[in-house]
Amino acid sequence: MSSTKILLPLLTLSFAITGCGGSGSGDPYKIGEENYLVLRGKLVSPRIFLDMNLSFTYGNHNFKIANSKFDGYVQDERAIISFDASTYEKETTQVQADTYYYDESDKVWYHESGKNALASLYNYTYLYILSALPTSYDQLSYNESKHKYSASVNMEGELLAVELGFENGNLISYKVEADGTFLLDFYDYGKTVVNIPTEYQEND
Repeated sequence: MSSTKILLPLLTLSFAITGCGGSGSGDPYKIGEENYLVLRGKLVSPRIFLDMNLSFTYGNHNFKIANSKFDGYVQDERAIISFDASTYEKETTQVQADTYYYDESDKVWYHESGKNALASLYNYTYLYILSALPTSYDQLSYNESKHKYSASVNMEGELLAVELGFENGNLISYKVEADGTFLLDFYDYGKTVVNIPTEYQEND
């Protein structure tokens, strides 16, 4: 599946950022309409790096987001980034940041300061796949035995099969099938910690 096809809606839509909660139904694997739409708004926004606390995996890579900090891989290079949320520019998604890259050959962290576009980071970290989250709660169908929701989503003329798993109001698994299978797993909501390197060299 071409990343461009699911990237375009992400770059043209704007999303609300508000709070979220559980389903209120007593079933921890179900989510209500209001909570789903609020959570979706958070997950499909580049501000996820500033506003949320969670960990996720894609393939064999692990990622962490906590307190306006990021720890993970950017184009297969290990990076830890600390954002100054007060400098966020809505139109460009740029924000002032301290970025630390780990050089595998030198076994050294390198540091540089500058502006980062959160929309670009969102794409490089595979989160752009979340743009296929159904925009309407009515699109979701719940499977009682699997404790998962499913939906068919048409994006740029391509039909995507989406499967979502929730627990206590949080998205914990997300799978998209089209030309291939794309899987994100989320965990440690509110418990994720990102540690900034204390030993590093300035990147000249």
